[in-house]
Formats: sequence, structure tokens, C-alpha cells
Amino acid sequence: MDAIKAAYSSKMLLASILVGAVAFAGMRTGFNLYQPMLLASGVNVAQLGAIFAGFSLFSAAIAYAYSKLRSSAFSGPLTLVLISLTFVISAGIAIGPDSELAIVCAILCHQIIRAVYPSLSVYLINVNIAANSSSRTTILSLAALLRSLIAALFSFGMALFADDRTNHHLSLS
Repeated sequence: MDAIKAAYSSKMLLASILVGAVAFAGMRTGFNLYQPMLLASGVNVAQLGAIFAGFSLFSAAIAYAYSKLRSSAFSGPLTLVLISLTFVISAGIAIGPDSELAIVCAILCHQIIRAVYPSLSVYLINVNIAANSSSRTTILSLAALLRSLIAALFSFGMALFADDRTNHHLSLS
């Protein structure tokens, strides 16, 4: 109970946990949509492999740049807002038109989140837990549980969305 009270006592800790959980869930479920969307738009399997290899390199470059640039300005509320906006843009583009360009833009946004999220999320949660807190481990465990629960909900929602989208495309044929 102390861990829950501690999490609620700090708006920044609570925001860090929630944004981290949503970003994690989006990363886990996003790739479930990108491959079928790209294949449906006419990208062949060989091109798909090259596209995802390029995105992995892009994500690695962003992660490297972020690790070199990170300072207090990149580790506070502004970064949470930027990750949230990037996530919303990515989701909006992915749900929108079926063009290769829209899908690629969504994946680029996704890769930016993928590059920054892991180190930022853990850092923000740890930094926002009171130094004298005896509940640090429990708070980190609750954050992991919340990430898993939200990822499960996102996965279920994405499955429904993908199924609906597939049925819609089949009915248009």
C-alpha cells in the first residue's frame, strides 16, 4: 500500500509510470500492424526486410544521439510530452491512410520512441521515487505490472482493429 501512496504522491512519478506503460504497450503492439499494412500496400517481403533493417539502424542512431545529448532538459516533463505526442502521431498515421509513406512515417515515429523509451522510462521512474523510500522495488514492480497490463489491453485492441480492418478491406474487394 505504501508503494501506491508513494506513486500517487508524485505527479511526475505517476506520469512517468503511465507514459512509460503506454509507450511500452505501443511499441509491443505497433509492429503487429506495420508488417501486414506494408504488405497490403504492395511492399514485397524482400523490401520489407530492408525497410525494417533500415528502421533498426535509424533507431540505433537515435538511441546513440539521445545518450550523448541527454541532460536534465531531456529527462523531464518535456520529454514525456514529446514521447506522448510522437506516440499519438504514430498511432494517427497508422490508423489513417494506407499509403506506404504514411506507414513509413508511423514507423519512424515508433522507432524514435523505441530508441528513447527504455533508458528514459527507468531513469524517470527512479529519479522520481523519493530517495528515502523503502518502497522503491515495489514501485518498480508495480510499474512493470502496469506496463504488462496495458500491453495486454493494447494487444487485444490491436487484434480487434486489425481484424476489423482486414474485414473492411475484404468487403471492398
